[in-house]
Amino acid sequence: HVVPGKGAKSDWIAVQLARDLRKMGYFGRVGLRSDGEPAIKDLMSEVARARGDAETAIENSPPGDSRANGYAERAVRSVEEQIRAVKIGYEQNTGKEVDVGSTGMDWIVEHAVDILNKYVVGHDGKTAYEHIKMKKYHGQLYEFGDSILSKIPGKPEGGRMQPRWVSGIWLGKRWG
Repeated sequence: HVVPGKGAKSDWIAVQLARDLRKMGYFGRVGLRSDGEPAIKDLMSEVARARGDAETAIENSPPGDSRANGYAERAVRSVEEQIRAVKIGYEQNTGKEVDVGSTGMDWIVEHAVDILNKYVVGHDGKTAYEHIKMKKYHGQLYEFGDSILSKIPGKPEGGRMQPRWVSGIWLGKRWG
C-alpha cells in the first residue's frame, strides 16, 4: 500500500495491515519482524493493537545485522522492480508520465504487487496466491492502463436493448 510517510502516521495503515493479515489467513499468532527503526516499530505496535486479541509477536533484528532481514530486503527489491516496470510500461504505452505522488501511482503499486502475488513462483513451486487461497489463480490480468470492456453488473437501466458493456481502463483487480 502507498502511505504518505513512515510509521503509523496514517490512522488507516495499521488497520489495513491487520485486515491484510486476516485476508491472507493469519487469524492466530503472528510474528512481525523489522530492522528496529522507530517508525516501523511504532507501526508494528499499531498493527498488533489493531489485531485485538490475536497474539502478535514483535521482533527487531540486531542493529547492523544486514543478513537478519535478507528475505524482506529481497522482497522489497522485487516489489520496487515490479512497480518500476509497470510504471515505465504505462508511460511508454501512453506517452503520459505518472507522478509518484499521484493517485495513479497508488493503483500502479497495487497492480504490481498483485502480479507478484499471482504469478511469481517461489522455490516451493507455488505462488503467494496459492499459499493464501490453496488454489492456482485462473483469472485474467491485463497490462496496467489497457483499454478494456467491462460488463455492467445486474440489469441495465432503460430496458433490455441498453448496452451491457462499457469501455474502461484497466487499473487492477481487487482480491475481494
